[in-house]
Amino acid sequence: MYRSSTTLEDIYRLALPQDSHLLVGEELLVRAVSWACTLRPSPPAFPKLDGEELALIDMEDLRRLDPKMRLDRVVHSLQGAHITAIAVLGEVNDAAVRAASSHQIALLNLPDGYAISQIERDVIRLIVDRAGYIAQRSASLQRELNQIALDGRGLKHIADNIQSFIQQPIVLMREDGAIAATSGLESLSQNQFQTLINNLPNLTSLRSWLATQNKENVHTTSGILPMTGPAAQASLSRNRHGSNGSSPTVVAESQKSLTSRTTSASRISPLDLVDSSEVVVAPVVANDTVRGYFLIIRSPSEHGLTISSVEEVALMQGVAAVALEWAKQYAVDVAEERMRAAFVDELLASEIADEQAWIQRGASLGYDMSRPHVAWMIQARNVTDWPRSLMRFINELGVNAPMCRREEGTLLFWPIDNPTSGRELKSVASLLVERVQGQGANCELLVGIGRPGVGPADWHRSQQQARESWRLGKEWNRNAAVTYFGDLEFYQLLTALRGNQEAARFYRRTLGKLLTHDKDHNAELVTTLDAFFSCHGNLSQTATRLHIHRNTLTYRLERIAEITRLDLNDPDARFSLQLALKLQPIIQ
Repeated sequence: MYRSSTTLEDIYRLALPQDSHLLVGEELLVRAVSWACTLRPSPPAFPKLDGEELALIDMEDLRRLDPKMRLDRVVHSLQGAHITAIAVLGEVNDAAVRAASSHQIALLNLPDGYAISQIERDVIRLIVDRAGYIAQRSASLQRELNQIALDGRGLKHIADNIQSFIQQPIVLMREDGAIAATSGLESLSQNQFQTLINNLPNLTSLRSWLATQNKENVHTTSGILPMTGPAAQASLSRNRHGSNGSSPTVVAESQKSLTSRTTSASRISPLDLVDSSEVVVAPVVANDTVRGYFLIIRSPSEHGLTISSVEEVALMQGVAAVALEWAKQYAVDVAEERMRAAFVDELLASEIADEQAWIQRGASLGYDMSRPHVAWMIQARNVTDWPRSLMRFINELGVNAPMCRREEGTLLFWPIDNPTSGRELKSVASLLVERVQGQGANCELLVGIGRPGVGPADWHRSQQQARESWRLGKEWNRNAAVTYFGDLEFYQLLTALRGNQEAARFYRRTLGKLLTHDKDHNAELVTTLDAFFSCHGNLSQTATRLHIHRNTLTYRLERIAEITRLDLNDPDARFSLQLALKLQPIIQ
């Protein structure tokens, strides 16, 4: 719900010149402004004041009215009229700042080069035609953002332009939680910046909030969320036209010539971390998909539970500009992905007669095919923005890996320097799995890794190994998300026993009675036996893994020995039981 009346903040952000400075009264920005009145160079200085006006004073007119009149005396005299604020064109002395502070009157300093009469007209127009004036400013902002898009200057320039308009820190977050761009935080140290980013609403909070919104109006949805930890209220208050309060130092600072509103806003003091900051948030929707979130950081004391007019405009135009930029980037990525996928498909389908020709062709796409490449087969389930999230992961590691789609999932070739083994990539794949699973409990990845293909002619073999690793990992290593072909010799042997009658008889003879007992008595003896072997026969570890008492485990092992008529202390008997357990997936 937005305010229907015009506030001092609306005027400050929308109607006053961009280089204006708030010297006193940050806490007064929420006050209403009923009209704008300009000091006249002849008596009476002001028309009748009814309260809540913005008094506009040109120091040249004040001197013409009375050469001996000081600005602080004017501030004292206006106190009884219950005005909301005073905006001054010209030099503001310390005494005037102290007077405004003591009387709780907001005091602003206007930049040189503007006509006070034009400023008065702009303010009055905002008051009497608020909707029309905001629409005009919104259209002006849209034109600026469109020009940025046409010039191809990217997300950072979009964020900077919005921040220059709103004078509050901006954060653009991708759907996977990665920060795409920020503005208004440039003066923070790396530690301060990271602390603030860490305290933003996390991805789970943003998704949960969005899930409560009307899906039909997701393009226009916005809301207010608290920061998840300490944030920068004191510093964020200073991130408004360079305002720092009412000290003489601040007044002197406000007199400095500034070339742009952004320059003023960039002078951010180090963060004073407190627990009371929040963000105004809106989803960025491109190609009918939520691609990320547009965040405006602010102090909650400024607006309560409302979104200001300026924030409304910034969200509307900022979200549209970012969505266009992401849609454009998505289209480019899709085209590049198709071109690169076609290259991989063609290579794998060809008889490689001239490897050097393929190496040169790969180089034109940025691939160093003179290095060995290891094939990965990746199956993704319930992973948001796949495979773009995979591409971002690869790019973050500085790797250029050819990839394409297959029925099983995504096939990629990872360049390495070791021509004999790809085992080192298991840790890289595990890092990818960890990141993806961090998106949610339902996100799953299953990765099969082949051995290195030393040259393009060997890529097909590495692909077959990756596919076999993926298949066997899915079938055998159900607790492991990453499987390397070099670790699968034993499972390849077991797979060869599929359909073998002797293997089936051995399985039934060894585990059959135990399986029947579990089924008839709703017991867990087979599970207990599997855990016992997984823990290498360690009773304490097995009991902990099964969440049972050690005495209960001992009783179960005795029952297993009794039912199977096998001595668990006999190495041959233990091997038979282990082999039968390993045969279970293919026999069943």
